[in-house]
Amino acid sequence: MQDLAAPALKFSIALAHPAYDCLYLALAEHMGCHFVTADAKLCRELLAHDPLARIVELDKAAETLRAH
Repeated sequence: MQDLAAPALKFSIALAHPAYDCLYLALAEHMGCHFVTADAKLCRELLAHDPLARIVELDKAAETLRAH
């Protein structure tokens, strides 16, 4: 958890998004995997901040992950 706190806080500040959601985002980044979420707002915020982010909306997950 300590390894994720600083990256999660950076995401939280940069995206103006709650830190608890950003912990999951930091974990996915730390593990080098896609982050799948039902939070469309978080997807939009992150992709606006980083167009290459590995975040996928839950309703589009199967289609997006098959393409990779």
